[in-house]
Amino acid sequence: MSSLFTSFYDSLTAPLYRKLYRDMSLQVQEINKFNLEHYERTTRKIVDELLRLNLLIEQHLPTAIEPSSEIVKGLSNSEIEEIVKDIDDSVGAVEICQKHKLPMRVVLELKGKFSGMNTGAIRRARELEQECASLTKKVESLAKENEGRGSVSPASTSGSAGVSPASNQ
Repeated sequence: MSSLFTSFYDSLTAPLYRKLYRDMSLQVQEINKFNLEHYERTTRKIVDELLRLNLLIEQHLPTAIEPSSEIVKGLSNSEIEEIVKDIDDSVGAVEICQKHKLPMRVVLELKGKFSGMNTGAIRRARELEQECASLTKKVESLAKENEGRGSVSPASTSGSAGVSPASNQ
């Protein structure tokens, strides 16, 4: 009697157990997939940070790294936006370098300058950089012009007010 009852019970519950097993297996697979993606993202971030630190160390060595500003100036706003989008999507820095054929220092510079910006913000930031550079050149040229005239800069007149440098002689 017990074997008949057991076989009847098994025939009724076996499909439920199989379904539960399948559902649990799928949940475990999803959890494993999520963990794997999380570990991959974390690993990419760690590698990026190590590369950034390596770049900082290289910059402080006697042999300086050539400036990457010329490379950045050659990039269009849409190219920069695509690179920043890859950075914000947690694509690894090595993959970004390979995809866009850029040196690591350029990718890290773009990450530092433009991370989280949209196209309009990138365009505006670049316009401001250009304006700042042109103003800096103007100031330098005016400073050279003033030196050529022999005028005294305000910083060098530390004497009393109203006394000209010629009257001190």
